[in-house]
Amino acid sequence: MRRRHRGKNFLNDPETWELLQKIHALAEPLGLTLLPEIHAAYDEKIYETLAEKGYATYDFFLPGLVIDAIENRRGTHLAAWAKEIVEKKISTVNMLGCHDGIPLLDLKGLLPKEEIQSLIDRIVSRGGMVKNLHGQKNLYYQVNAMYYSAFATLHIYESIYCHACGREHEAILSVEDWKTA
Repeated sequence: MRRRHRGKNFLNDPETWELLQKIHALAEPLGLTLLPEIHAAYDEKIYETLAEKGYATYDFFLPGLVIDAIENRRGTHLAAWAKEIVEKKISTVNMLGCHDGIPLLDLKGLLPKEEIQSLIDRIVSRGGMVKNLHGQKNLYYQVNAMYYSAFATLHIYESIYCHACGREHEAILSVEDWKTA
């Protein structure tokens, strides 16, 4: 739960945790698991706070880290992040496609600012767009683009999709069917 206060977003502490605990108390007897969504920079460590309080996290680090790994031909940042969540036993849910864009600014603390900006510039050059929030330039949290269009070629996206599915032959057929539809 985040509120705007004097032009700045912040996590309401302790109100957020009190609300989550109340919802958890209602959900647990029904066998439901809470999955709080985080849109915060990695260096804020909110995902760790959620894990420490016993919640799984729905964060947005994976999409940008995969783009970074492919575009810059390195997996060091992606591997370091994956190692951290395994070692700290952080339960997380991630996805590559996001309904409202690619959350690259969430990577602050995982990638240097210049590298984040370079990824944003590449995606924008391929048709992505950014919307300045609250009338301020460079204040946005996602680049509006379809995930596959973030890459230089659709072939890279097909490869990611096929390997992610673990059923390469089926995935290739479905992507090929989609392209001819």
